[in-house]
Amino acid sequence: MSADAPALPARRLDAAGRPHVDLRAILRLLGEMSQALQAGTPCRSMADLISGSLTTFLRRGETEIYPLYNLVGSGVLAPRVA
Repeated sequence: MSADAPALPARRLDAAGRPHVDLRAILRLLGEMSQALQAGTPCRSMADLISGSLTTFLRRGETEIYPLYNLVGSGVLAPRVA
């Protein structure tokens, strides 16, 4: 997939200024695309938008969220007990 694929507009940015992709918006688009496919309507641009948005969402998970899980699992970010 192209690095400059379209993505859903970010409703907010994280601390580093990267877009926060709303997974619910992606799922809504998938529903709309399903209806378009059933109706026989062309939906290539919608598919490109979903693809770009999912790529952004997954890339953020790989670079930000999964490392946090690893830190928690390693005990570095152990919960505090009062």
